[in-house]
Amino acid sequence: TIGEYSFWSLAGLAISHDGETLALVRDGDVYVRGLEDVSTADDAPVLATYRGLVSLSADGLLSTTTTDRTMRLYDTGDLSLVMTLPMSKNADRTALAADGSILAVANGGGINIVDPSSGVVLGSLPESPGQISAMAVSPDGALVAAAVGASSVVIWKTSDLQVERTLPEEPINQGGAIFDSIRDIRFSPDGALLAAAGGGLSQTRVWTLTDNSEVKLSPKA
Repeated sequence: TIGEYSFWSLAGLAISHDGETLALVRDGDVYVRGLEDVSTADDAPVLATYRGLVSLSADGLLSTTTTDRTMRLYDTGDLSLVMTLPMSKNADRTALAADGSILAVANGGGINIVDPSSGVVLGSLPESPGQISAMAVSPDGALVAAAVGASSVVIWKTSDLQVERTLPEEPINQGGAIFDSIRDIRFSPDGALLAAAGGGLSQTRVWTLTDNSEVKLSPKA
């Protein structure tokens, strides 16, 4: 175990794509831990004044939103600041590709695509039709997926910033909502699947991206 924290005090949590690093946000502080032996980790936070929205890449980058309208990128090896990216509004979400090639930052309904090595904004996705509640970047950085409100997951191509598809293809549940809310979305490590986890309906759905077919999930006995 890492420690006994109140559920309500944990504002964010992320595990790196290689499964070696954990970042969690508690009471505005960011804690970074190696997962080989978290039980002996120092409980002192390494970063402070953050909004709880963190993302990790396999090559040791950590992105996080702040309370001062910036997104900051850190190297988890020595916790050095790699860059600070000003935002016109407080950033809603950040997501890193597994290889660290692409950083997506949701900012007031729009999404900026950033080169983490230079801080250059490569382009901006069209403003979404609703609040972005979750976001993910495919492992190869080719796709950005965002949960828009409670109704859909929109996927864009980072190559031309165009909408690649919207899931589900046909609305279901409660007037078209996938869930009462969409809490999180994730690509599989090979980029072949996309999973979305719901809130009020306690439901998870998974799609195969080659043909948009839905994977039928069976509860464990």
